[in-house]
Amino acid sequence: MVSNGFTYRDVHISTFNAVLIACDEETADVDIQHYNRPYYVAGGLASRPVLGAKRFKCAMIVSGDDSDVLNTKLTLLLGLLSPSAGENYLKFDHYTDRQFVAVVDSSARVARLGSNVAQIEVSFMVPSGFGVALVEQSGSIVNSKFPSSGTVSGSAIAPAIVTITATTSGSYVQVWCTNTVRTARLNRDIAMNDVVIFNGVTGEVKHNNVNVESALTAGSLLPALLGGVQNTISITGVSCTATCSVLGRFA
Repeated sequence: MVSNGFTYRDVHISTFNAVLIACDEETADVDIQHYNRPYYVAGGLASRPVLGAKRFKCAMIVSGDDSDVLNTKLTLLLGLLSPSAGENYLKFDHYTDRQFVAVVDSSARVARLGSNVAQIEVSFMVPSGFGVALVEQSGSIVNSKFPSSGTVSGSAIAPAIVTITATTSGSYVQVWCTNTVRTARLNRDIAMNDVVIFNGVTGEVKHNNVNVESALTAGSLLPALLGGVQNTISITGVSCTATCSVLGRFA
C-alpha cells in the first residue's frame, strides 16, 4: 500500500519535503499489561484486553535543496517521530475517513541516498487496533433507529452517548442497543423533563447533570453501536425524546 503521506501530531510529513513510498499494515503482538485500555461497566472500571493491535511500517523519502537543507529537514522530521512523544493521532492520506491513535514503537532508521536525499523507516503501533472516524455522527433516535437514515460509520463496535429527555415520569430508564446486545438500566425516579445521559465514551451516567452510576443495575453495559448498519436503540421506563452521538470505529 503506497500513498503520498500522513499526518502525525497534527503535522503532515510534506512539511519536511517527505513522501511516503511504502506503508505495510500488519497485526502486531502486544504486551496487554503495558497497553491497558479501560472500559466502563456498572460497579467500576475494568481493563480491556487489546484485540487486533496493528503496526504500520512506513518508509519515506526526504529531500532538500542541498545537504544542509536536508539535514535540517531530517532533524525536524525525526523530532516529530520521536517515541518519547507518546500516543498521538495518525492519519494516512489513503484513509480519508479515519485516523488512528498510535505510538512510534522504535527509533527511526535513516539511510542517506545522496547528498540531498535520504530514506527514513519508522514503525507505528496502534495498541487499540482500530481506526476512529474523523466525523462524529449525531442526531435523534427516530422510531428506535439511529441514524434515522443511513448507517453508523465504520466496521466495528463503537461507544456511544445517548441523551434522554423524559416526556413522562417513571421509576427507571433503560437503554437497549439491540445490535451490540448492550443494556444499561438506571434505577431512579425520573420526572417529566428530566435529562438522563448514558455516556459510553467516558463511562458516566448523569441525571440532571448529577453523576448517578451507582444506581445502574449490576451488569449494565453502557451504549455502544455496531458500524456499517442502522442500529436499533430501544428506551423503556419513560416516554421520551432521545438523541445519540457516536464516533465510528474501523476494524
